Amino acid sequence: MRLRKTFYYTFMLSVIACIGMSVSIVFAQDNALKGGTLRGQIADTTKLRHQDQQAVARYIAAWIGQELILTGDQHKNLEQSLLDATANESFPTLLDATANAMHLFEIDILEALHLIGDKLEISLEELLTQAQYHLVQGIAAKKMAKGNKVVVEFQLRSFAIAKLRAHADLLDPLNKEASRRLSAIEGVVVQQYIDAQDTDPEAAYRETAAKLRQAVEAGEMTDKQVDERLDALKQELWNEYGAIRWREPNGDITRNPLFQKTIKDVLSEEAFAQYTARQTERDNWHQQALRDVAVATLGTPLVLDDTQRKRLKTIVAELTVDLLKTDALPSMFHQLLQRTDHEMLSPWQQEMLTSMQANFESQFRK
Repeated sequence: MRLRKTFYYTFMLSVIACIGMSVSIVFAQDNALKGGTLRGQIADTTKLRHQDQQAVARYIAAWIGQELILTGDQHKNLEQSLLDATANESFPTLLDATANAMHLFEIDILEALHLIGDKLEISLEELLTQAQYHLVQGIAAKKMAKGNKVVVEFQLRSFAIAKLRAHADLLDPLNKEASRRLSAIEGVVVQQYIDAQDTDPEAAYRETAAKLRQAVEAGEMTDKQVDERLDALKQELWNEYGAIRWREPNGDITRNPLFQKTIKDVLSEEAFAQYTARQTERDNWHQQALRDVAVATLGTPLVLDDTQRKRLKTIVAELTVDLLKTDALPSMFHQLLQRTDHEMLSPWQQEMLTSMQANFESQFRK
């Protein structure tokens, strides 16, 4: 979404500015505060970079694992390959005031695959099954699709079928009858996926406008900010000719109730239990990866010491987000910002946190 991308860009710029300010404060106040709150700590940027890169590697691996339906072994191999590539200058880190740092909050699936395959030179062909590789091609076709509704819908169908087949490919070997039943519902599931798209932009615009006006009345936004947000939303919902922009459906097609019920019907009880466990494992990996990135995004500009970072990890361990939403990462970070205890921070860290909270709240509204 163009509106979300604008927010991510602006917010990450402020985070990067905070990082530079934070490191400067630590060095400048070292002698004055020796033995005090900072206890003479000089920011170890190498350690911060390593912590950030570990979090980023886990996040990208978990996210790609969800999108391409990776097995546990594939996920671990991808994460290790990413960790081995951290020395590459293209590897994202919050310590660099470059596009790499801002990229993580707004990156889409194609950009992530480009980062992995082209910039970090990690071979996806060696990692993926044939069905998963076909899914990558389907994702590319879907993201690059342009033209009228018929053309775009054709690309959406191609992607949806590839995703269903990649998912089914990872099930225990199926007999002919099981395969036939899954194939028989394919068209119905794909049609339900396409029909689920939002086709009422006027209602979406009115709802958003009402919420923004409430924010103005509460003193949280200005009229100018509201006008800018609504103008951006108009551009997102309608094209220059006033026609509704075609938007891909939300959610994961493999979670479709009919598809899931059919899988349960064709698998044995033991096989379905294993299948469910693998699904849960992927979700848990993804939730934890989001927590790690949230801690790194907050911990780096605040230059947290080991004790403070440990307390932050305790807080974030209780947080979860809806993995099917495109704003899962900023939502996790938003929750952490709200729950971080100011008393665990030094005075300058408290001031920095308050600034970050205000900046986030003014630009990101659910």
